[in-house]
Amino acid sequence: TAVCYFKEDLNCWIAMKVGRSKASVVATAWHPTGQYLATGSMDGRCMVYDVSEDNMLPQPRPPWGEAQVSEDTGSWVNAVMFSPNGRYLAFLSQDATVRIKDLS
Repeated sequence: TAVCYFKEDLNCWIAMKVGRSKASVVATAWHPTGQYLATGSMDGRCMVYDVSEDNMLPQPRPPWGEAQVSEDTGSWVNAVMFSPNGRYLAFLSQDATVRIKDLS
């Protein structure tokens, strides 16, 4: 998974790798504040990464790109979504189970 931004002085897009997956990422969702990115993958994991711009530029520094939440569902994660206020994370796995995690 990567997050991209436009670097004006180079006139190009820069991609920055976020986290590590053991399998293909098939679902993503942005937190309402834009500070976090949730991913769901075929290895059964739902992850939430810190991708705040404050920690990304000018050079990435911790906790940028690090997992803040890791959930193992036991089967593929087909969808992820934050609640409108960002307090909850919902994820749907291949076994038709919907899980909701309180992030407060």
